[in-house]
Amino acid sequence: MSAPRAARMRCLSRTALLGLFTAALGGCTTQEPPANPHPDAASKDRIAYLEVAAGPKAWSVVPLPEGRFALTSHAASVLEVWTLGPGRVPRRLMQDPGVGFHPDAVRTVDWDRDGRLDLLVAGEGAGTVQWWEPTGEEGQYRLAAKVIAPFPPRDVAVADFDQDGHDDLVVGPYSGSKVAVFFGKGDFRFEHQLLEAAPTPSHPVVVDWDHDGDADIVWPDWDKGSVRLARNQGSRAFHIEFLAPPTYGISPRQLSVADLDGDGWEDLVVALETGKAARILYNDHGKGVRESEDIPAPVWGYSWTAVSGTGPDALLALSEEGRIILARRQGGGWTLRQVPAGSLPLDLSFADLDQDGALDLLFANSAGRTIGIVFGPLWEQAREVE
Repeated sequence: MSAPRAARMRCLSRTALLGLFTAALGGCTTQEPPANPHPDAASKDRIAYLEVAAGPKAWSVVPLPEGRFALTSHAASVLEVWTLGPGRVPRRLMQDPGVGFHPDAVRTVDWDRDGRLDLLVAGEGAGTVQWWEPTGEEGQYRLAAKVIAPFPPRDVAVADFDQDGHDDLVVGPYSGSKVAVFFGKGDFRFEHQLLEAAPTPSHPVVVDWDHDGDADIVWPDWDKGSVRLARNQGSRAFHIEFLAPPTYGISPRQLSVADLDGDGWEDLVVALETGKAARILYNDHGKGVRESEDIPAPVWGYSWTAVSGTGPDALLALSEEGRIILARRQGGGWTLRQVPAGSLPLDLSFADLDQDGALDLLFANSAGRTIGIVFGPLWEQAREVE
């Protein structure tokens, strides 16, 4: 990585399956889950933080219904499903090595439209994109089909780009200078097309940028400091253009889509890993970018972003080493608070995992061996940034 990533010493037994932390960021105390697992919302220095052992390099995690989540361990080469029980106690439901060597992203989709969420896995080491379907047993999935990718896949997202009624895939590479679009033909069969990018197109995302009814694709070019839009022209044609030009000295790693100014058009929040900021690119009614705005990073730079809500109610989560910064617009600027995390937290998402009505924050501590969960209410419990 370009930015220094000094791993923090943490009070966590790596042999234990879980640890519950109610701690300030500057230190930690391990304890048994309290009888009342919901800390005082008014307290800024006691935060309910759970780490679940997931094997080395837990690179991806995705929430599932009913307090469950699925994860891939890149180094252990497994797909796992976990659930949170009473008292926020985690229990592993499934561990399957069928993903092959070095799996990366795991995502949810109802691929066969049977009303149940399936899993898509980018099998980097296996060179495949995989469809896993639920078996009907609690938390169990089986490998239903797979397709060979033109490069080791790192990311996968779903849309019907050609509007033929079959779901298509956009697949990002582990390295290289191409993004692949897989046009579905049914039964997990595809024809693929390669889109030109720059080294390295990172974590492509689907968005209808110009509101023409056709799904477009956006991604950051990590090595070039740019952000690109693949504008869907119909008939399986895309026009590649810059939303942010190449910029020396920044490495945009990932982006999220959300309407942050409340004008009805989706904007982008870009994690600048070596730019010491998250950069917001405001949509100019589909024509391009109207203006940009930076949310500063306290120390290094941000590696991942997630957004809950829209307009003035939006809550942003931005990951740094050892912590996650929460950002909320207040007055004319952004107010920052922090919650704890492990080493290099990635794949952030908001979900109510303990089903208490408050959003939690789920992420993979990718330079360690755990999945992290910070329980809500998030903003009320977060501390001022140190």
